Amino acid sequence: EEIIKRGLPYKIVWGSHPKKQAAPFPPEITPVKRETFAFAKEMASARILIDNGISMVHMNYRKKPGQILMETWHGAIGIKKFSPQNVNNKRWVKNALKEASMTDYCISNSTFENDVYREDYWKESEILTYGHARNDILCEKDTPRKAAIRDRIYKHFKLNPDARICMY
Repeated sequence: EEIIKRGLPYKIVWGSHPKKQAAPFPPEITPVKRETFAFAKEMASARILIDNGISMVHMNYRKKPGQILMETWHGAIGIKKFSPQNVNNKRWVKNALKEASMTDYCISNSTFENDVYREDYWKESEILTYGHARNDILCEKDTPRKAAIRDRIYKHFKLNPDARICMY
């Protein structure tokens, strides 16, 4: 959103699930189905790769020299138990460690989360404490954007405007 808002001259490609219809995207974003030749071509020519899990390893992709891999870890809040000692799936742990070894930057929302990331997987990656796009709206002061999102949620769930919502 910020790249589009600023009108920056970047080509933005979104890898979508190969068996699902891609959500509607702004015209500035090109959705490409994973597991296709077009996707492989985009991956090979990208300068910056952004992942939110361990997709790179699951797709058996190894970044090329000069490519940057940024990990957003899908909006964690730093309390999720995913250290190697807490995960029973040893294959997942192996894949997570493999992807972490390729990761240049990891996005975090707090010094607490920085410590969790550094301890568990991203020992060598640079951790950038910027927040998480998925959660940051919860901490925003009252803004028109926040009010519009709140209105959409209340309308969707047919809630009284005075109702309180507890996220769990």
